[in-house]
Amino acid sequence: KKYVENQLSQCEYGKLLVVIDNFETIENPAELFVWFDTHIRLPNKVLITSRIKDSRGDYPVKVSGMEIEEFEKLVNSVSAALKIDHLVTKDFINSLYQETGGHPYMAKIMLGEVAKEKGTGSIKRIAAGKDELLTALFERTFNMLSPTAKLVFLTLASWRSIIPTIGVEAIIKTKSEDYHDVEDAIEELHNFSFIEKIKIEKDNSEFLF
Repeated sequence: KKYVENQLSQCEYGKLLVVIDNFETIENPAELFVWFDTHIRLPNKVLITSRIKDSRGDYPVKVSGMEIEEFEKLVNSVSAALKIDHLVTKDFINSLYQETGGHPYMAKIMLGEVAKEKGTGSIKRIAAGKDELLTALFERTFNMLSPTAKLVFLTLASWRSIIPTIGVEAIIKTKSEDYHDVEDAIEELHNFSFIEKIKIEKDNSEFLF
């Protein structure tokens, strides 16, 4: 700890930029913020990303959604991967853009719903306010998951690290006497963008996070 404090004030390697992503997920963000604020000295800087509006540094920057052109590229790419590109029209993309404000994660979750329902009619107004939109969308989509998918997601969330697919399957089958189709559950979570997959070409192994 003392070493890091010294580096924050005068880094031996040159200018230091510390990046903390998803600051709201830290166990005690207020305490950590004060610690950084106490020890950081120019030209070194700390960049924090957070969904919490109360987290304001010296130079707050509000990050809005994607531009319509890059949003359309994302939607087309995800739609092709989910094999629903035949359902995604220009009008639908524009409606999705208006509903999500260009937020990529919201769009990916909603495209997962289109894949599940095999139609775009399931996309409807989720919340009146943009501030509650992501939470409402996450809760609604999570409630749509199968029991096994929920179990897999909560297991992965509790580990907070990258886990091999075979390890997840072993954990679920060991902890529960009931039958669980873990492979289908993983695919379900991936389609809804709740998890990501990493494929290792060398031995064809797969990891989840």
